[in-house]
Amino acid sequence: MHDDAPETAGAAAGEGPAALLPTATAGQAVAEIAGLLRPRWLHALAALAVTFAASAASLAPVLLLRDVINIVAAGDSAAGLPRILALALAAAVLAGVAATLAGGLTGTLIARLLADLRERAVAAVLAIPPGRVERAGRGDLIGRVGADVAVLVGGFLDEVPGLLSAMVLVLTATAGIAGMDWRLAAAGALAGLAYAHALRWYLRHSAHLYRRERRQEARLLGDLMAAVDGRATVRAHHLLDERRARVIADSARSRDTSVRVFRVFSGLIARDNLAEFTGLAAITVAGWLLLRGGEVRIGDVAAALMLFHRMFDPIGDIVTSADELQRSGAALTRIVGLVRLTGGAPPPAVDPAALPDAPVDLAVTGLTHVYPDGRVGLAGVDLAVPAGEVIALVGGSGAGKSTVAGIISGMLPHRGSGTVRIGGRDLADLDAAARTGLVAVASQETHLFAGTLRENLLLADPAAGDDRLVAALAAVGAGDWLAGLERGLDTRVGSGGVAAPADVVQRVALARIRLAPAPVVVLDEPSAEESDLMAAAAAAIRGRTAVVVAHRLGQAAVADRVAVLAAGRVVESGDHAGLLAAGGAYAELWAAWGGGAQGPAGAGADPAAADAGAGEVPGR
Repeated sequence: MHDDAPETAGAAAGEGPAALLPTATAGQAVAEIAGLLRPRWLHALAALAVTFAASAASLAPVLLLRDVINIVAAGDSAAGLPRILALALAAAVLAGVAATLAGGLTGTLIARLLADLRERAVAAVLAIPPGRVERAGRGDLIGRVGADVAVLVGGFLDEVPGLLSAMVLVLTATAGIAGMDWRLAAAGALAGLAYAHALRWYLRHSAHLYRRERRQEARLLGDLMAAVDGRATVRAHHLLDERRARVIADSARSRDTSVRVFRVFSGLIARDNLAEFTGLAAITVAGWLLLRGGEVRIGDVAAALMLFHRMFDPIGDIVTSADELQRSGAALTRIVGLVRLTGGAPPPAVDPAALPDAPVDLAVTGLTHVYPDGRVGLAGVDLAVPAGEVIALVGGSGAGKSTVAGIISGMLPHRGSGTVRIGGRDLADLDAAARTGLVAVASQETHLFAGTLRENLLLADPAAGDDRLVAALAAVGAGDWLAGLERGLDTRVGSGGVAAPADVVQRVALARIRLAPAPVVVLDEPSAEESDLMAAAAAAIRGRTAVVVAHRLGQAAVADRVAVLAAGRVVESGDHAGLLAAGGAYAELWAAWGGGAQGPAGAGADPAAADAGAGEVPGR
């Protein structure tokens, strides 16, 4: 019943106190990649060995050219030149074959590691408590499994194979120079110091900018999604200018950060050029001094200069890839932070055999709840719902009805005292799989996932046959719509598929509830005008214990019992007729809503008809 992840996780990870989804440290990100790499260490070792072989083979022609220069400079016989040329040709062929093989091995390894990481990220999203997602904002979450994953995949696949090859080439070239004379290698090491200084300067000035860039892009995405999803509200309340101004401000901040990143990267390129000049000049001067002393041959100096020049491109690749790797590293820490939040394991599967095969009772005792900002959500709620009964929760805004439903369903982490028992089992003592199996949830935010209609329905019960799927759709009033689909259950819906009307999307969600084996249903009923949606909701929960958050009192009028909440407490409880006769809080709500003095139960009126002409519960 308690949230497993601390509220300060994001702050502890360095993303600021307002961040509710944590960002991993660099060490944690490296540890995550190392853990994914461990089962594939042979593959990684083979890729590294072949990369070294390709690098060594590519440098062989330069070393052989040194021999040619020394032979010519000394005036020796040219009889050995054909052998040297043949060896150089063989080395070039070997370098090409090995480089191709190394690229394939490295690319395959990286693709598999990224696939594993992406699966763990998606599993983490599915396992995060929904309340945590709502507090963090969908923009941050979707940014991590969308834009951040895309940045990471692009950066790693494009940069890491070339970076590995470049690093190995630098190492082997340095070893080749040292093999000719250690003093030439020492002179070249001056460039290494300059390169190290340039990278350290770059990392110090750019790391925080890349992290800021990823956060700002996530915020921009969140504001764009909010504006698009709530476009009807934006227009109705004349918020277009305010929303546009917010998006423009977010875009400006993101743009300014990107410009600063580019300026820092330009400074890195200038320092890289200076390091190249330093190394080349140092080897030239050292070689000239050694030649004057007769301690090296002209071929050695020429080969050292060529090897060092050969390092310009790989070192340039290393330096320029630092930009993309910084971007990818920022994305990686955000993805790993998400994975670490839940462990990266998929939500545990529900065992249908462990579920009760008959309706169960629901008992809420002394339930209190305090929100993270200190607001009191519940101040001691008691509810006793017999097996198979439907109870409607009503009340004004802030009364606590959604909080009660959220805690029962597990959508809201419980922060307080009290117990929730289903069939005598305390939810606080159950694991996530058991809680998920006991309670099915339907909210007003319905969705059709990209795929077939059958796949959308099987989310509720993977073992359901087509007959059950068709019957569930018919029960909630979607039978005619199904009959009009050319491919029936095989029709593709959601993104890229058949566009279903909003009421049909709600009915498919209710069909999932009807198919779900859970003995308890928490239903945030649709507040649409169509009266038959109320009948569809009733069909979805029939035969099970149900808690209905009633936004329209017509929904409460047809429930077995009604609980009226105010200030986080149950102030009245009973059936519709009895509460009207009592003349208390429920009767006042009913009168304010426009339900009449008697209501449907007392006067035979149709609650759905009343719904058609009345607004929502005051204070919703």
